[in-house]
Amino acid sequence: MSEIERRYVGGLEVRQDGGPERLVGYAALFGVRSLDLGGFVESIRAGAFARSLKANVDIRAFFNHDSGRIIGRRSKNTLIIREDQRGLRVEITPPQTETGREVIENVRVGNLDQMSFGFNTPKDGEKWSFDESPPLRELLHVDLVEVSVVAMPAYPQTEIALRSMALAAGQRPGAPTLTKLRESLARQRAGWR
Repeated sequence: MSEIERRYVGGLEVRQDGGPERLVGYAALFGVRSLDLGGFVESIRAGAFARSLKANVDIRAFFNHDSGRIIGRRSKNTLIIREDQRGLRVEITPPQTETGREVIENVRVGNLDQMSFGFNTPKDGEKWSFDESPPLRELLHVDLVEVSVVAMPAYPQTEIALRSMALAAGQRPGAPTLTKLRESLARQRAGWR
């Protein structure tokens, strides 16, 4: 199984409509270009999650991508997840555990306000455009693995996407090699410290 890629988006809030408190927000937004992810930018096409959602995959919600800190699960209806016109909308009803209460309170006071999703990209799941700089990777279909409430997003893991970009670009004369892409990513990371 390939390594899981992760991407981040903000805008999480606590809601309570007469029932238990729940977290509502978007784990992904459609048609929005990312920042430079290390030599490329990315956009998610509407419908990219449809296969995973239709397959009724038992997706889980975590705190900071930590599988030991689970706060929702699709099969238990404590994670409601769907695509709408804006993106991948999630509603999480955290349990009354230390982690659940911690996450709710931190979202309520604004310490936590971002979400992330973990995914794998199937062979037909991406389209690269090298007609612009940096190149654009469009996610067409992804295998959704998990969603997470995150405190401080780390730099997205782009090594897998870089390999995919090198493979796609390899069909073009003068295309950057994976080594060149890695060097570019390393230079950017060094500049961010």
